[in-house]
Amino acid sequence: MYSFHNFSISRKLLVIFSVVLLIEVISFIPLRNFIASMNLNSQLVDVAGRNRMLSQRIAAFSLLATTATGDMAASAKEELSKALTLHISSVKVLKDGGVPAQTETYLLFPPASPQVLAELNEVETLLSDYQDRTKVLLETTTPETKKDSATIALVSIQMQKSINQLGQKIIKGALLVHNQKVVSLLVQQAEITKTNFNIYLLFLLLVNISLLGGVYWAVKQLIGKPIEEISSISDRIADGDLSRQIAYESADEMGRIARSINLLISDLKNSAAFINEIEKGNLEAIYKVKVNEQITVEDNLPKAILQMRDRLRQISIEDAQRNWLNEGLAQFNEVIRTQAEDLNELSLVLIRQLIKYLPANQGGIYLLSGNMDRARGLESGAYLELLACVAFNRRKYIDQRIPVEEGLLGSCVLEGQSILLTQIPHTYLRITSGLGEETPACLLLVPLFNNRKEVIGVIELASFEKFESHQQDFVERLSEMIGSTFQNVRNAQETKHLLAQTQQLSEEMKAQEEELRQNLEELMATQEEMRRRESQNPKEPATQAHFVYVKGDGMMKWAKKNQTT
Repeated sequence: MYSFHNFSISRKLLVIFSVVLLIEVISFIPLRNFIASMNLNSQLVDVAGRNRMLSQRIAAFSLLATTATGDMAASAKEELSKALTLHISSVKVLKDGGVPAQTETYLLFPPASPQVLAELNEVETLLSDYQDRTKVLLETTTPETKKDSATIALVSIQMQKSINQLGQKIIKGALLVHNQKVVSLLVQQAEITKTNFNIYLLFLLLVNISLLGGVYWAVKQLIGKPIEEISSISDRIADGDLSRQIAYESADEMGRIARSINLLISDLKNSAAFINEIEKGNLEAIYKVKVNEQITVEDNLPKAILQMRDRLRQISIEDAQRNWLNEGLAQFNEVIRTQAEDLNELSLVLIRQLIKYLPANQGGIYLLSGNMDRARGLESGAYLELLACVAFNRRKYIDQRIPVEEGLLGSCVLEGQSILLTQIPHTYLRITSGLGEETPACLLLVPLFNNRKEVIGVIELASFEKFESHQQDFVERLSEMIGSTFQNVRNAQETKHLLAQTQQLSEEMKAQEEELRQNLEELMATQEEMRRRESQNPKEPATQAHFVYVKGDGMMKWAKKNQTT
C-alpha cells in the first residue's frame, strides 16, 4: 500500500496545503452563513423598524382622519389605508417568510422565531382591529343615505364609536409597543448572531493559528529537522567522526539523501577498516562496500581503494615471487656448490630438488652428446642422454637416448627456446603412481645453455597443474646456472681426464728417459772397453762402433754397428 510515508516532499507539502485549504474553505462556509445571517437580521430589523414607523403613521393619520375635515381628512384616510395595507403585508412577510415589498433587498426572509412570532401575532391582531375600525372612517356617504335621516344618524353614531375606540388604542399606543418589541427581539437576535459571529471569528483565528503552527511543525519535520540532522552528521563526517548515522527513514527526497549519507558513512567505515587491514598486511581482506545504483562516477573512493588494494596485492605477489625466485636460486646455488663433482649425482639432486620446490610431479635432465654441426644448424649423430629422472620424489632408472631431430626435446634444442604445453597428447607422457596412471596437465621444456650460450641439454618437467609465469622464469634462470655448472663439470672432467693422460705420458717418458740413460751408460762402458783393448793390442785392425737409433713400440733404442776399416 502506497502510504503518506512514501510520498515525496513536494507531494507531502501539496497534501498538507490541500488539507489546510480544505479546512479554510470549510471554516469559511459558516462564516459566510454568519455574514448572511447578520445581513438578514439587519434587513429584518430594518423592516421591523419600518413597521414601527408605519404604526406611528397609522396613529397619526388615524387622528388626522378623525379630527380633520374636507380634503385633508380624505387625504389622511387614503394614507391611512395605504399604511395599513403595507403594514399588514410586511407583518405577514415577517411572520411567514418571503420577500418584503417596497424594499431594495431581494433576501428571502425565513419564518419568524417563536418569540418574535408571538409579538407579530399581537401586531397582526391589532392591525386587523385597526382595519375593521377604520372601515367606518373610510366609507363615503351616498346621496340616498343623506335622504334617510335615521340612517345618517345611525352611521354617525357607529362612526363616532369607532373613532373613539380607535382613538383609545392610538392613545395607548399598543401597535407601536408591540412593533417596538418586535424590533427589540430582532435586534436582540441580531446581537446574538453578531456575538456568535465574533466567537466564530475568534475560533477561526485560533484554527488558523493552529493550522499555521501545524504547517510549521510539518514543514520542520519534513524539511527542517532532516536538514538540521543531515547538516550535523555532515559536520561530524567532515571532522572524521563516523560514529553516528541519520535516523531519518522515509521514501522522500530527504530520506534518499539520508540513506545516501548513511551509505557513505558505512562505506567510509568499511574503507577505514579495510585500510587498517591493508596496513596490517592483510591484502586478502574483503572490502564490503554497498554500491549505490544512482552513483555512476567512475573514479569514486571504493574503486580507488580497491585499485590500491589490487596494486598492493600485485606488488606483494611480485615481491613474494621475487623472494621465492631468489631463495630458490640461492638454495640451488648451494646445492651446485656442494655437489659439483659428479655430473650424474648432481643431475639427480638438482631434478629432485626442482620438482620439490616448484612443485611438479615428474621431471628429467637431458644432456646433449655426440657431434653437432652448429654452424649449419644440422645435427650429425647428436643425441640427448637422460642423466636423471624423478617422479613423485623417487628416482626412476631409465636409460634413454633421444636423437636431436626427434620430438619436443629436439625442437627445444634446435630452437633454443622454452616450450610450455597445456594440452599434452595421451601418448606423449603418463605419470604413474600407486593409484594409477594419468596424463599431466602441463609440460615445460627449458634448454640448458653453457657459457657460450650454446644448448647443451634440456630440463623436462611435468605437472598436474599449470606452471605459472614466475615458475617458468625461475626454471629458465636456473637453467642458465645449471648449464654453466654442467659445462664446468664437463670441462673439469675432461681436464681431469687429460691430466691423467698427461701424467701417464709423463711417467712413460720418464721410463724411456731412464732406459736411454742406461743405454748411454752401457755405450760409454762399451766404448771405454774398446779403447782399452786397442791400446793393449795395436796390431788388430781398427774397428769403429756406430750406434743407430731405432724407434719401436714408442720406445727409443740405440743399436751398435761394428765396421772394420
